[in-house]
Amino acid sequence: DLNSSQVKDYLKRQRYFIKLYLKEINKDPVDE
Repeated sequence: DLNSSQVKDYLKRQRYFIKLYLKEINKDPVDE
């Protein structure tokens, strides 16, 4: 089912960007 597949892909991408975003916000100065 193409639609369901697209939705999953979209959600996966959203989670990925949210994770990156949160990582940037909570960045430690000691972080590599």
